[in-house]
Amino acid sequence: MLFRSTPDVLRANLRASLAIGAASFFTPFAVVWAVSALLLGWATPAAQMAGIVLGETSVAIVYMTTLEAGLAGQRVGAVLLGACFVTSTLMLLTLGVLFAHPDGWTGVTLAATALGMWGVPRLVRWLRVCSLRRPRRTRRICARELESAGPA
Repeated sequence: MLFRSTPDVLRANLRASLAIGAASFFTPFAVVWAVSALLLGWATPAAQMAGIVLGETSVAIVYMTTLEAGLAGQRVGAVLLGACFVTSTLMLLTLGVLFAHPDGWTGVTLAATALGMWGVPRLVRWLRVCSLRRPRRTRRICARELESAGPA
């Protein structure tokens, strides 16, 4: 049930998810980076990578514990799921900022990503509307085929 209504649930808990996600990423990231570089004497890129890796996994572990406790369908589960998305996004952005070497293809990639983020939801809505216009018999056949295929 939670995964079917995830966009609505995530919108309702956006502030809490953003706060928890940002704190759970940047706190371990900064601490591990500092300890690795200053106390352990690691090279800066290695210390940054260690911080990124441990920062990204922190809230995911908490969410797995929430799943095992059966709390995923409650508000706390929705907030932590949203925080997982935030930490994963921050991890990707941090990797890009610290380790990517932009070239001519960077702009093309960013433009294609923006176009996809804008266009895919509209395409899916259009396809759903088109599929609802099919004759009822065709929709029943498609539904039976999907049911017989089982879960993906």
